[in-house]
Amino acid sequence: MKIDPRIEFIRKLLDQLGGEKILIICAHAQTVTELEKEFRIQYGIHVATFHEDMSMVARDRAAHFFAESDGSRML
Repeated sequence: MKIDPRIEFIRKLLDQLGGEKILIICAHAQTVTELEKEFRIQYGIHVATFHEDMSMVARDRAAHFFAESDGSRML
């Protein structure tokens, strides 16, 4: 993936928001998986992913992990 300016913008937003959680909406599942990979590799930040290619069980788990107070800060 080429350098995506959204990655740095979102990382700075996370810093500004402190412990607040954010929901990122993308048009394509591929964008979701690429952003998740970049945050995990570059910053060690866990992103709960949720897209149409996932099973209902996987989607429920991701949503639950995001909803937990100590869960993922991004979905």
